[in-house]
This record gives sequence, structure tokens and C-alpha cells, in this order.
Amino acid sequence: MLRTAALLCAAVGLRGDDVGPAVWPQPFNMTWGTAVYPVDSTHFKFTLASRPTEDASPLTAAFARFEASMFPHRAGEQGEGGVPLASALVTVGDPDAAVDFGVDESYTLTVDERGVAIAAATQVGVYRAMETLRQLVVFNFTTEGYVVKNGPVRVADAPRFPHREVMVDTARHFQPVASLLRVVDSLAAAKFNVLHWHLSDAESFPYKAPSLPRLAAGGAYSPSEQYTQHDLEDVVGYARARGIRVIVEFDTPGHAASWCQGMPELCPSAACTSPLRPNNEATFDTYRTLLRDATRAATDGFVHIGGDEADTTCWEKTADIKAWMAGKNFTATEAYNYFTGRVMGVVAELGKTAVAWEEVYTAVGKKLPKDVVVVQWRSQSTICENATADGYRCLRQQDHEWYLDKLGVKWGRMYRVEPCASLSDAQCKLMLGGGGAMWGETVDASDILNTIWPRAAAVAERLWSPRYVADVDAATPRLAAFRCYLTRLGVPAAPIDGDGRAPPLEPGSCFAQ
Repeated sequence: MLRTAALLCAAVGLRGDDVGPAVWPQPFNMTWGTAVYPVDSTHFKFTLASRPTEDASPLTAAFARFEASMFPHRAGEQGEGGVPLASALVTVGDPDAAVDFGVDESYTLTVDERGVAIAAATQVGVYRAMETLRQLVVFNFTTEGYVVKNGPVRVADAPRFPHREVMVDTARHFQPVASLLRVVDSLAAAKFNVLHWHLSDAESFPYKAPSLPRLAAGGAYSPSEQYTQHDLEDVVGYARARGIRVIVEFDTPGHAASWCQGMPELCPSAACTSPLRPNNEATFDTYRTLLRDATRAATDGFVHIGGDEADTTCWEKTADIKAWMAGKNFTATEAYNYFTGRVMGVVAELGKTAVAWEEVYTAVGKKLPKDVVVVQWRSQSTICENATADGYRCLRQQDHEWYLDKLGVKWGRMYRVEPCASLSDAQCKLMLGGGGAMWGETVDASDILNTIWPRAAAVAERLWSPRYVADVDAATPRLAAFRCYLTRLGVPAAPIDGDGRAPPLEPGSCFAQ
């Protein structure tokens, strides 16, 4: 008898390890039955159908990574009865596809008595299929062997939205490279596909740009809290090998006081440091050089320019800037528009697409270049409704629901957000997705993962799964199982019932917290 994913809601109230194929995020289509298939954990291998596996970089490393991580327990001699599954046959159209916006992430996965079969258009789809398979393989503690329950399992899956991110802020607290890599691994487990790296803010500038070392020399918290060019390359390469894009953000013109420590000529004055000077060509030359350096490592087609919360009071208080604005007959808003226009021009020069916080669209409106992607971060604004009506693409990262630093926002509230609420079907086609924001004021390497997880999983599912997958009660047992799955992977995900990063309140099962 086959069952469909829509029946998972019937699992409410069952023990976590009896939920069935509790895959997170829920696939677009999944059917299953009642058979149990043993898995040969000692010899299990992924094999390419088209060419020798050893020639299929970057899939070779991914195969080895999953073969090592799928079987955390050493199987006993008893094992399961029947012929075990010992390999997965992988068919992929383009194993070297560019990991950029719009890469095909679709896949099919079949597990039956004949074996395991994966088919995907690109290596990124293969990564997503392997994440699903890793959730399906479980350890039977009675027989001390691995099995796939509920067989035959057939999955046909693809994301609803092409852009699914977690933003990590490394300016309020420095995150060592090792911490960022752990974050990347955790994002892959939930099929996020973007690490939005908020590299600088008012508090610090940790990126040691090869051509502009003064910025980090003055702006980093300490000499040891910096990122070299090699660090950027390593994080980007590590993420790419997991099908995750890295988008860098240097927020301007506001949130930029840290630039003044190393390059004070870019700022209005020592006492009034931000926004950056709009009347100095050195500001835009510096930004151009900075982006050239950063995008040599972070090669994604998108660059986030920031643009939020730019209080122009310093411009109006600084005599030469005030005179410059008067000479151009600029209001403060027009000066802001001039600044962001120059910055977007630099992004275009580099052949990139600008992503901007909602204030840029609010200020410029329909004069904004049509390729700019607008990010709504205020929950009460109607930016995505207005921007998509004007033909712009939009992302949601709403502060009252999807800001992960707001510890009192529980996962259920995050899960109830519908990205296309209040949008027509035509407007929804311009909604690229969105993501969770891990602002760093109270987060460092000691607590970032249990602040992100498991609440970010709610965001991941709303961005991956079909629109109708939206019921909190039906999702609860699967999220409990996914949270426990994350902990088995070594991700210190907090209990699902508490606030962000809250500890367990009493002894009990992982599945009951």
C-alpha cells in the first residue's frame, strides 16, 4: 500500500522514530509503502551511471561525504534479513553546473527492492536528493543494522522558490571560519541554497581586502578577527560544494562607521561618521575596489548593497556636504538616491545584480533599475506588494517573523508566513523567496547554531515545499524528528517548544522537547 506526503499529518502523537518518512522540508511529491529494506552500511556506495565516479568532480567529494555521514553507528553482525541495499545509482545531466541563481535543484529519488536510484539535471539536484536519502536511512537498534522503512519510497521534488537564504552577520560578533563552515553544513541539511554574508556594519569591518588593507586594519575588532581573501575563497568553495551560493554584503551608505577607523576620509567627520560621504569620489572608488576584491572570491551573480537605515543627519550637519547638496539642489533623500545610484552603477560595472534593502526602493521607486532585487525586512510594510506590482523581483526577510535574533518568536509564527500573501499569481512569479536573518548582536561562535536551529527549518520549508504545506500541527512531528536528526549530525539545535536557543526544561526524549 502506498501513501502520499499529504497523509503525514496522521503521524501527530506518534513517537519521533515512528513518524514514517519524516522528510524536512516536505518534498513536492512523495509516496511510500510498508516494506523495510536493509542497507549495507559497510559497503554502500554512490555510483554514477554516465561515467566513472572518480572523474566526476565535484560529485566525488559529495559522495564520500554522504557515505561517511549516513551511518554514524557501527552495524552489528546480526543486521537485517533480506538482500541489503549496497549502492545508489546516480544519473545527472550536468555534474559541473554553475552554482548560481536559477540552477536546477530538482531531483527524483527511488528506494525499492531493486536498489536506490537518483536522477537530477545538475549536481545540485543530486546534493538535495542525497540529503533526502540521508533522512530516510535509519538505524534499527534491535538488529543493529540500517534500514529504509516504509518502502518503496518514491520522491519527485523541486523547490518552490529559487532563493532560500540565511543571513549571517559577522560584524556585530566575529564568526571564525570554522563556525561559518558549520553553519553552511547545517544549511545544506535543510536545503537552503544561499549564505547571505553580512560582512561589515557600524561596529566592525573584518574583511582584509587585498587592495584596501586599511579598512580591516582599523575596522576589525582585533588583529585576529579578520577574514583574508583566502578565507573568503574557502568559505565560498565549501558552500559551492554543497550547492549553496554565497552573497556578500557591505552595507552602505549607513551602517558604515567602521570604515572610518581605517579610512577616515570616507566619512563626514570624526564625530559624525555615517552615512559615508556622497561628495567624495574616493568613496565610490573605494567601494569599486572593495567589490572587485570581494567578488574575485565570492563570484555569485548577486551582490547585496545594503541601503537600510541611512540617517542623513550627518550630511546635513557637515558644512562641505551641506554645500555640495545645495550646489546640486539635492534634498537629503535625493543625496541618498545619488549615493545608492552610484553604488548600483559599480555593481552593474562588475556584471552583477544588485540586491537592496527596502529603503532603496522606497526612496527611488520606479526609477530603480529593473534588475535590482528588493528585500522587504519590515513586517508591516507593503514593499513586496508594491515592488512586484511595479515589475521588480522581491525577497522576504520580515523582522517580526523571520529575524532569528528575535528569540521570543517561536517556529510556528515563522511557519505561518506565506511569501506570496497579498500577491497576485503574476506578482508571485516575481517573488524569488527570502530567508531568515541571523543578526549578530547577541550571537557568536558559542551560540549561533542553536539560535538558528530549529526555527530556521520553518523558513526553509515554507520556501521549499508547495504552498499548501502550511499547517503547523501537521508539521510539528516532522520538525521534532528533524530537530533530533540535526542533533545526530552534530548540529546543536534547540528544543522546538521553547524560545530561540532555549535549553530543555526537564529530562525527556529529544522528540518530546
